Amino acid sequence: MTLGMKTGTVLVVDDEETIRNAVIEALSGEGYDVTGSPCASDAITKIVQSRFDVALIDILMPDLSGFDLIRVMGKLCPETILIVLTAMQDTENRFSKTAESSGVFAYMQKPWRFDALNDIVQKALDYKLSSGTVRELAGAK
Repeated sequence: MTLGMKTGTVLVVDDEETIRNAVIEALSGEGYDVTGSPCASDAITKIVQSRFDVALIDILMPDLSGFDLIRVMGKLCPETILIVLTAMQDTENRFSKTAESSGVFAYMQKPWRFDALNDIVQKALDYKLSSGTVRELAGAK
């Protein structure tokens, strides 16, 4: 790996193939080890087999919602930092409040800029390295 390249494992869970592949390509190009999942059930299979530093999760998916997946991940891999990515309009901040109360590190509404997405993934990894995971801290309350 070249100097200045980023490291970290990222799981991208989005049923929209175009978006999922674009995020995978962008983050892989930044040096992250990125894996994609088209749905929550596939993501659960992958988190049982491997550990991820960060998971980017869409809310609306065909099998389970992103919030259902967040609850499962909280039990199976509490060390993974969770970031919600969604196209849903959240005019009343209902989804962002739910995400926050679920221990989600960040909530981003589509469309987003790839530099902003890259920045939030890096901040999540920096946070994990410097002070532990969100869930570990939340569990200490």
